[in-house]
Amino acid sequence: MGAKRPGWRHWLKRMIAEVRAARMWLAIYTMLLFIPLSLLLYMHSERSSAVVEEQVTRSMLKTVQQAALNMEYQFNRVSEVSDALLMNPVVYEALRPPGEGGFSYLQQYEEKNKLLTQVIVPAEANPNVFRVRLFLKNYKIYTGEKINFFSLSDAEDQSWYKSVEAGAGRNVWIGSRLERFIDREGQIIFSVGRMLRDPEHYEEWAGLLLIDMRVASIWTVIRNLSMESSQQVSMTDKNGLLMYQDNSAPSAALPRHLTEEWKSQTEGILRWDEGRETRYAVFTEIGGPDWMLSAQIPAAEISRQAVLLGRYSELATLMGAVLMLVLLVLVLQTYFVRRINSRMKTAVRAIRQSGGEPLNADYLNEPGSLLERSVDQLIRKVQLLMEEVYSAQVREREARLQALQAQINPHFLYNTLDTINWLARDRQAPDISRMIEGLSSYFRLSLSKGEDLVKVSDELELAKVYLELQHERFDGMFEFFFEADSGVGNYSMPKLTLQPLVENALLHGIRKKKTMRGTIRVTVSQEADMIVIQVRDDGVGFDKRERFMDLRKNGMLSGGARDSYALSNVEDRLALFNGSSGGLDIHSVPGEGTVVTIRLIKVASKI
Repeated sequence: MGAKRPGWRHWLKRMIAEVRAARMWLAIYTMLLFIPLSLLLYMHSERSSAVVEEQVTRSMLKTVQQAALNMEYQFNRVSEVSDALLMNPVVYEALRPPGEGGFSYLQQYEEKNKLLTQVIVPAEANPNVFRVRLFLKNYKIYTGEKINFFSLSDAEDQSWYKSVEAGAGRNVWIGSRLERFIDREGQIIFSVGRMLRDPEHYEEWAGLLLIDMRVASIWTVIRNLSMESSQQVSMTDKNGLLMYQDNSAPSAALPRHLTEEWKSQTEGILRWDEGRETRYAVFTEIGGPDWMLSAQIPAAEISRQAVLLGRYSELATLMGAVLMLVLLVLVLQTYFVRRINSRMKTAVRAIRQSGGEPLNADYLNEPGSLLERSVDQLIRKVQLLMEEVYSAQVREREARLQALQAQINPHFLYNTLDTINWLARDRQAPDISRMIEGLSSYFRLSLSKGEDLVKVSDELELAKVYLELQHERFDGMFEFFFEADSGVGNYSMPKLTLQPLVENALLHGIRKKKTMRGTIRVTVSQEADMIVIQVRDDGVGFDKRERFMDLRKNGMLSGGARDSYALSNVEDRLALFNGSSGGLDIHSVPGEGTVVTIRLIKVASKI
């Protein structure tokens, strides 16, 4: 019986002793890690709030400035269309008052077509322009169209008319509103309008040009600006009048007292208290319509972002702590490595002295002998695995021999039965009885009581029975001879090794000749510790030995896949039987014949 394993009490005592020995190092490690980490976290908490608020508001201001530039570009493109239409002569012709005879219906029809084809349609082709509307005095019949042409009195009823009239012919931008059209669904639009003077009476207004721009055309800019759900975006004029408000915000207008602060500024950051809530607003000027673009956000939202940024700071702090830990481990390693190396040398020395056997119990009972015990377990496990691998290899070899033998066993059955059938039909003599006796002997020798190894004498007898059967089949058209040294018959060899070779000599050597006649000679001799078996025929041979070896390797001998498969099995079984010694060799001369040589190690038969 083995030595008694130590109990849990022994294990607990050893663990406590090891912890006591390392308590000084544990205390130093804790202090080196805790003190700098606490200082870093304290400094971070003191500075994070103010820094984050400043960073977030400055980042918001840059975002608003970029959005204002994008909007200004699109507003200016619409204003440029308005300027171009103002200079169009077709528009001025439409503004002239009628003469004494008035305007004929045909003249007004042609004038409308010119306005559509030369003014309105080209202008609406601009992707920023949604609709061009021309408001004229009532004496134009086509002002009743209500799509592109309207009566000037229709504009006078609108809330925005006074501001456009006050512009005195300049472009005046009108804030967002829902406009309904008779030819399509309602749209939320911005508009730029200007008054048009009478070419003959310059002090009088003859019409009004209004170009509509969909809010959706700058929707992407507004959406990108609204980075948070609580952020409110708006556009106002210099007087604080709301020109646009994001519908997701309940109220984006700034308090009245703050609008006074930005009249003297083009951009900036404002902070104010609204009840219990502190809010920030960043604003900048939109150059085209001369509006202010602003974005508001609660200070609480900035605090939430501060928490997120604080997590990144904590991650940086943690990485610093880990770096300190690594440095500490490197310092401690210089102390422990020597002790570990000393114990490893002891274990290696014990392994070399033991020669691969389990370690001496003296090594295993020393204090702190964890490494030695682990090495001892490893050696025992390796020994067990080696025994299992060896047993598995032996079983595998036996299984492969049996599998290869089972594949070759029925190889000759088809030809023999075919011969018996042929004789039964062509002859009525004792030949059939003789063939059946030969077949019986063949099966008796091939089965060999289930043994994988047989005597050389039995293998020679099996080959001789096979050739006798074939001699009867082919009317004695070939001769065969067997010669064996004395004493070789009592050695062992793999079963069914010789029969496939004489079969190849007959079917692929002699039977391929024009005369189909020839001689097969089988000789068995001894050379030192080897048995040499040669099968010689005077058949057709092969064109070249290299070609035969390639064909044999690829399984494409002239006899077909079945014969090459049998020959390949012979080689495999010889390799299993001989190991690295002996084997099979083939020498062939075209027109003269083939010699197949088998070399077997001498193994005395146990049968």
